[in-house]
Amino acid sequence: MTPPSPSASLPRLTPVAPDDAPFLAALFRSGPVAARLALLPEPLREQLLAHQEAGQLATWRARFGDAGDRVVRLGDERVGRLWTARLGDDELRVVDIALAPAHRGRGLGTTLLEGVIADARREGRRVTLRVARDNPALRLYLRRGFAVVAEEPLDLELSRAPDPS
Repeated sequence: MTPPSPSASLPRLTPVAPDDAPFLAALFRSGPVAARLALLPEPLREQLLAHQEAGQLATWRARFGDAGDRVVRLGDERVGRLWTARLGDDELRVVDIALAPAHRGRGLGTTLLEGVIADARREGRRVTLRVARDNPALRLYLRRGFAVVAEEPLDLELSRAPDPS
């Protein structure tokens, strides 16, 4: 087996395009919402997932706009989504980091997060995000300097202060 070329192993971000819709739908269905609905009968589960995905997308677009919604690619392969939003003068919000199951646990999420942190550093912004309490990525966020700033029954609001200039 030939190892991937260095350029193939570096993530590339591209704006979400209409032809990305099937990939993004499959990505959503591989995430935590789908896992919580796994015991439901197939037709009901698919109906609820379609409703949840449409609602989440509409809410995020209304709140954050879609300028920061990008597909993560390795080479020509779609492997995830990174959606960020600049809020006010001092906040860089991670709306979503999602990776296809085959690409989880390989350091790609860390690479994407480090890119967001670097952008925030250059702009003098704090980085904020919301994460489910049971999401394994919570450990990554805490190791990267995020602190819990608000708690809800299922989710935590995290913030990482801007690095000193």
